[in-house]
Order: sequence, then C-alpha cells, then structure tokens
Amino acid sequence: MKSILQTNTTLNTHLYQIAILKKICYNTHSHPKTVHTGDWVNLTIVIKEVIMKLKTKRGAAKRFKKTANGFKRKQAFKRHILTKKSPKRIRQLRGCVMVHASDVASIRRMCPYI
Repeated sequence: MKSILQTNTTLNTHLYQIAILKKICYNTHSHPKTVHTGDWVNLTIVIKEVIMKLKTKRGAAKRFKKTANGFKRKQAFKRHILTKKSPKRIRQLRGCVMVHASDVASIRRMCPYI
C-alpha cells in the first residue's frame, strides 16, 4: 500500500488532491475501529482536480443586494453637500434602484456567491 501512495505523491500539488477511498469489512466480534490486515476489500486512488474558491469583493458585497430580477443598489449624490440640492431632488434620490443590464456581468464577477 505504501508503494502505491509513494508513486502518486508527485501528483499532490496545489492543483490535485489524492483521495483514498477505503472500504473496510469489520469483524463483528472486534471493535469497529480495529482494522486487521485481512479486512481490506477495496483500495482505489481517485485523482480529483481541486477548483479554487473565488473571492468576493467585499466592497461590492456591501453595496449590492440580489433580488429575483437582478441586483439593487442605492442612489448616489445623497451623502453630503445637501444644502444646495432642492428638497425634491433629495426626496427623489431616496430608495433603491435596479442595476443597469450592462453592469450585471461585472457585479456577478465581483460577487460570485450572492
């Protein structure tokens, strides 16, 4: 068994992960954690490609929320220098609006798990 594992250790890079699946027959009279040499039924080595996790841009995750129809966002120009803006303009900047269709693809790249 060690010779099989030693020959495949070169494949254990950051792109590949070796998973060993063991099917063990346990003797009914012995403790279930006790493994005897004659109890091996099958030993297979499976090489599985590891897909790297995508990182979410945390600034984008705080600014956009997923809805059934796309992404919603807050409106700009409502944080400071409000004295020169009319009350009607400030009132109309209240609430959320939907993200334009041309920007949805970039938001999906920035937030893959939202």
